[in-house]
Amino acid sequence: MRFASKSLMGWASALVFFAGLAGFACRSPTPALFTLQGKVADDDGAPVPQAVIFAWPAGQDRTRVVEARSGDDGQFLLANLPAGAWALMVEAPGFGARQVDPVTVPGRPLVLRVQGEGRTMGGLVLRLDGAPVGSARVILNGPGLPAARRATTDGRGTFAFRGLGQGKFALRASAAGQASVAVTLTVDAATGWVPPARLVLAPAGLVKGRVTDGSGHALPGAEVEILATPSDDCPELASADSGGRFVLGPLPPGRYQVFARAPGFASPAPSEIRLSDSTAPDLALFLPKAAQVAGRVVDERGTGLAGVTATVFAAAVGVDDLSVLPRSLPMAAEAAVLPADKLLRQSLSRTATTDAAGRFVIVDLPPGRCRIEWVCDNRSAARRGPFLIDAGQHLQLADVALTPLRSATDAAAGR
Repeated sequence: MRFASKSLMGWASALVFFAGLAGFACRSPTPALFTLQGKVADDDGAPVPQAVIFAWPAGQDRTRVVEARSGDDGQFLLANLPAGAWALMVEAPGFGARQVDPVTVPGRPLVLRVQGEGRTMGGLVLRLDGAPVGSARVILNGPGLPAARRATTDGRGTFAFRGLGQGKFALRASAAGQASVAVTLTVDAATGWVPPARLVLAPAGLVKGRVTDGSGHALPGAEVEILATPSDDCPELASADSGGRFVLGPLPPGRYQVFARAPGFASPAPSEIRLSDSTAPDLALFLPKAAQVAGRVVDERGTGLAGVTATVFAAAVGVDDLSVLPRSLPMAAEAAVLPADKLLRQSLSRTATTDAAGRFVIVDLPPGRCRIEWVCDNRSAARRGPFLIDAGQHLQLADVALTPLRSATDAAAGR
């Protein structure tokens, strides 16, 4: 009996061992992921910075998109791509877009050329007495740029930004509590050599403040943006520190709007200030918790309707205005491949599109009185409101039915 017991235990151990091997063999291995490197260049082969590169599996819809942006040297890196054929789209501000299909992963580094010739925009930073200023900070911005570019002057006070496409650009310099006014330059197809800009520093002011939530708690990492009014196309950004504090500038005297934003919080109306070279306003910026509105749109039989546009407007007297931050519109390539709810919307509303089940969610809403509208091709529009949304509220609406529009024939026949 003792021998039989040992035999049974041996057989049991063997079965467990082989079962483990079988389970290991049945497990599907994790697919290898690769990195695709490359460079974005213009027609002359010069690097193009700030290009956006999108990749998605070739021959498939664009539900899975990987994104990268080129650096100042034009280099980009698309990470975590499974092996196979991929489609790529590249576009840079002021250049044409290009799609490359297919691209094999893994593969050799690519050179993606965009149509056009990059230009160089440079200049000189001076003091009021005409002396050059070294180590000055220069910002290049413009309506078509996804983000500001920065440079530092050399010992002779000179700077340069390379790889620029067509468009309108603004330059501003600052150093040691002084700043220049923004200088605007335009590059178009007829532009040849771009003359150097002269940025003259003068006494400037700082803008300080603190960003908190509705309870007075600091919001570390909140992004604060300041924009001249009228706009000089050269906004500046700062991030709040661990105590919610921020500093912007130095900036030339004038009128400005200050915006703040943080994930999960709504952006209220901007604070308007007048800045001088002898004052440093200390602002208190409050961000309420963002609200959202959700619901479902159906047809006359109660079946969910896909592709319906739902839009929330603020319900103010004579004004439809949900506060938004100044941003560049997405480039055509970006708009083409990103889902609608991922696009940056520069509008006076918040919008969402219903999914296959007819459901929608509209997020990042500030508290206040709102109304909502639903629009769909070949169906009558619907409206509700005004209604009140509280800070942080998740409002679930009852189903909304959209009826088919009657054709002219049906209307004449009384159907």
